[in-house]
Amino acid sequence: RRGGGRRGGGRSARGGGGGGFGDIESGGAGASYQHADEQYLACCEAAARDIGRLDKCVSAVQQRAAQVGTRADTKDMRNRMRADIENGKKLIGSLSKMLGPDFKRFLSGLTDTEASRRKQQQNRLLKDFQARASTFKRVAGQALEAEQRVVLRARASIGSDGDAGGGGGGGGE
Repeated sequence: RRGGGRRGGGRSARGGGGGGFGDIESGGAGASYQHADEQYLACCEAAARDIGRLDKCVSAVQQRAAQVGTRADTKDMRNRMRADIENGKKLIGSLSKMLGPDFKRFLSGLTDTEASRRKQQQNRLLKDFQARASTFKRVAGQALEAEQRVVLRARASIGSDGDAGGGGGGGGE
């Protein structure tokens, strides 16, 4: 990478700024900045990978939601659908942190050009993430609603097929 500019950001020689840049004494200033660049690239790659995983969660939840109320609807399938929803929620949480507070540490102490380039990359990742997160939330909500409709329909069916006085509690005076 090219050197120069304001990359040091005023951090002390002992790495007192914390978070991500490492100890300058451990390999010289050039090694520290190279390490910070590697961490930045690793963060971008992790974000892109997790956005892809979120996309797979969306597909899996959609596929399983389409099976709710059909012959393919099993307890195991519903458990897998719920697990996919939970995994998606966890990914959304980690991506929110990764692309927000965690990413900001990579924007300080850089040349204006490099800071601008990284901010654009962050904005692209954030835009992709927000689109996938929105889709995931919509699909997960639809899946849970479909599951609830089937359960309500089954309960209503049991209530109408049962004895005349029964039908499932409630209505206490």
